[in-house]
Amino acid sequence: MNITLVINSLSAVGGAERVLSIMANYWAEKGWNVTVATFDDGSKPLAYSLNGKVKHEPLGVAKDSSSVVEGILANKHRVNTLKKFFRVHSKLTLPYNA
Repeated sequence: MNITLVINSLSAVGGAERVLSIMANYWAEKGWNVTVATFDDGSKPLAYSLNGKVKHEPLGVAKDSSSVVEGILANKHRVNTLKKFFRVHSKLTLPYNA
């Protein structure tokens, strides 16, 4: 089974980051191919450890926006980056057949 989880960052100490790391580690131990995609650039250390079998892919698209228009454009860029990531990533893994 292949699974990709997406979150803003894993460098913050928070509930979502903690739960995501627990889920990713659990599924990796079960033998699943787990990828965690984050919007940050991966330069800060992770707040919670990931199993060595979990692949971390920092996308480098997180940034602050100074206006509504800039925020909308930044979100559009994030969505396009995710689309591209999933297009490329899905070609690298076998599809899941139930």
